[in-house]
Amino acid sequence: MDNPLLLGAYSLCDKFVWSFRMLIISFFNVVYPRASIIFNDHPQAWHQLKKKLSRLLWVIFLIIAVLLILFADQLVLLVTGTNDPLSASFIQAICVVPLIAALNSLNVTDLLLRNRYPAIFKIALILLALSVIISLLLAQWGHTGLFGFFPVLTEIFSIPLYLYFIRQSGVPAVTKAE
Repeated sequence: MDNPLLLGAYSLCDKFVWSFRMLIISFFNVVYPRASIIFNDHPQAWHQLKKKLSRLLWVIFLIIAVLLILFADQLVLLVTGTNDPLSASFIQAICVVPLIAALNSLNVTDLLLRNRYPAIFKIALILLALSVIISLLLAQWGHTGLFGFFPVLTEIFSIPLYLYFIRQSGVPAVTKAE
């Protein structure tokens, strides 16, 4: 746990994840105002737009994930100036985090459009608790290679939570007539 290489590798991954989160937030800031208008006028049109945006985000961030897997060593060398296999393995481990976060941003948008702020708060508390549990388990196991999967695990748990709360908000069924 007191290995500086471990801290450096995790910090590097954290910087990459946050860089992608900033891109996702920028995308969200562009989409949300229009989504709000569409949702208020025609909720079914929002669902169609959400599907199209999900496909777009899926393709873009899947390409990014593949690039992170294939070029992790070169990316670490470019950013740090050193060849660090642990950092490269962590980058490969987190390669799907931007994809999951991007897709989940549309779920957050959906809850925001429905004014489901208490649900978003509950999800945040549940994710905090899960993060603490995952952290403690990883620390207990002590295998440094597993620490790179911490962001992946927390992101994976967020998807079903958001989907559950979206379903609880009474999403109307899409019919063919609409």
